[in-house]
Amino acid sequence: MVQICIKGENLIIKLKGFEKVVALKGSLKIPFNCIERVAYVKDLDDTEKEQIYPKMRLGGLSIGEILYGRFTTSLGLAFFATKKLERSIVIYIKCSFPYKIVVIEVSDSETLSELEKKLKNSDSSD
Repeated sequence: MVQICIKGENLIIKLKGFEKVVALKGSLKIPFNCIERVAYVKDLDDTEKEQIYPKMRLGGLSIGEILYGRFTTSLGLAFFATKKLERSIVIYIKCSFPYKIVVIEVSDSETLSELEKKLKNSDSSD
């Protein structure tokens, strides 16, 4: 499982141990003003799920539903850190960031709520 924290105006995603090694990346720092929206994979419609589904691995691990690292998708370059897509959230990126989407597995529903609340606060302060 990845560690997610909010520091100022950034979302920090940290990988540790085995996950860090197989993803070939230790952390991501995403400015909140670059996040378009967040959603649970399980709540996406079939078209959206197809768009985020990895097509080609560019670096990392892919065994069944276990996805760590960089992949291409219909939306562009993506970063995955998940063992099961249905327990993951998708972070859609709208600015010049290396990835168009970031898909991470979360342990509880509060993570998505926190991110949505922070995004609303960021939008209202623009």
